[in-house]
Amino acid sequence: MLDIYTKRKEVIIITKETENNTETQSTEFNDYSDSWMELAGLSDYVSQFGNSYASSADIKITDLYKYLMNPQAHIKQIRNASTYLTNRHGILKDVLRMVQSLPTLKYNLIWSNYDDVERNKKHEKKVQDFLDDIDVVQVLRDGLLEISELGTIVTCLRNRQYVQFLDLDDIVIREQRNGKWIVEFDFKTLDSIRNMEDKMIKINSLPNEVTVQSYNAYRNSNDKEKDRYVEISNCHVLNIGVRRGQPFGLPLTLGAWQSILQKEVINKVERSVSNRLLQQILVLQASHIDKEQTKPVPKEVLQAYFREVSKIITKKDDGRIQKNEGGNGLIALPHFLELDTVKMDTTLFKEELYSKMNNDIYQNLGVSPSLLAGLEGNYASANVNHSKFFSYITTILEQFETVLNDYIKMVLPKNQRCKLVLDRTTILEKESEIEKFKEFYQQTGVIEPWLNAIFGSGSLNAMINQSKYEKETLDTATWFTPPLNAHTSSGKDLQNPNSNPPSNENTEKSKTDNNNNTPRAAK
Repeated sequence: MLDIYTKRKEVIIITKETENNTETQSTEFNDYSDSWMELAGLSDYVSQFGNSYASSADIKITDLYKYLMNPQAHIKQIRNASTYLTNRHGILKDVLRMVQSLPTLKYNLIWSNYDDVERNKKHEKKVQDFLDDIDVVQVLRDGLLEISELGTIVTCLRNRQYVQFLDLDDIVIREQRNGKWIVEFDFKTLDSIRNMEDKMIKINSLPNEVTVQSYNAYRNSNDKEKDRYVEISNCHVLNIGVRRGQPFGLPLTLGAWQSILQKEVINKVERSVSNRLLQQILVLQASHIDKEQTKPVPKEVLQAYFREVSKIITKKDDGRIQKNEGGNGLIALPHFLELDTVKMDTTLFKEELYSKMNNDIYQNLGVSPSLLAGLEGNYASANVNHSKFFSYITTILEQFETVLNDYIKMVLPKNQRCKLVLDRTTILEKESEIEKFKEFYQQTGVIEPWLNAIFGSGSLNAMINQSKYEKETLDTATWFTPPLNAHTSSGKDLQNPNSNPPSNENTEKSKTDNNNNTPRAAK
């Protein structure tokens, strides 16, 4: 039978003894059974994991509970935790990418009146040029990503050419004026920048209200608290996940953090168990000295080899025996000894537990595995989840519409009004949208929605100019004739053929032999 005893919990010797020696070895197993139980203790694994793998940036569940009790008091910690967890866990990053990329972000311009066509065309060009200057689609995609990760973004229109997202750690938002939040820059944040060149780069990248002169005025002020803040104009605060009277929102993925942290704990414990067993437990297996398998290995020989193996895989540090993780060791063993690792199942938790944790994460994120990763479920459930999830994205787009329409008011004269409306469609619906607007065009003759669905917003003027260029400059109709169909033919083209076709040998023959009126007899 097999007898087991341990030495310093790093090396286990397993000897194959005859039944006659069983009684002499059984006492040694009993002497070391407590050490074996200590090795398998869960608290021992967790403590080792904490020493080897833990990071100061790790978020603990107790920290999360504290944040949730008063989110506004811990808003900076929540933002930092969101950035850390998003970069650490791919599922959170995938959700944010989906929020960023799912909407088509096509838009339409609706004018207050359509009486003066020339005037509308003039101002529409001005609005389109402004939207191109600020790169409106990229602003929207960047904004969707950032507001989902941080819960809040503060936009600032710079010289009507660029939309800047202000660093939330550099500003304060304390009050409202006429229903809009007042955004102020905090000069104290510049004091932490020691290098003067870096400080100048920072100041030059900030809105026009933040200047070297205003910063020096704060530095030289007798009342620094009074001159510490400067109001920034053309700012808008967008947030999600909070009540109306609170300026700072909460990350989109906050609800799933608890489930993710719980899964992390389970993974840490199981990985620690596996690492400890596989890295710290070796087996020195002894058979018999002779070929007839009758002479067991003497105990003195086993102990001698045990000491030599222990010297190679362990080291002494401050009087404590530790595993030697550096360098290589060379062991020469006789034919009756064999060194191997322990063969055992290191899985502590069943697969059902991991499935439950994954389902909790998806449910708290508000997305299904079929929508996010194409797993499980079916098309119907994914379609329902798609509609539900995008309806929440729509509420964020409505905030961006308000901001963009405020910008458009700055571009147009006061007696001219234009409203930008974003399409409530996703990239998954593109084909159906094209077919829907194609049918709408065939029924009404209104072509702009169809062109926008195919080529994107503002494509009508581009298609008109392209058509004029091809017909008047390139004269493509001379070289390329489209096939006859409902879109390229007129009513004249679709009339019945001429009742008097031109004469030829075949038509003359059919007129004279009266074949059409003379049926042939069946054979």
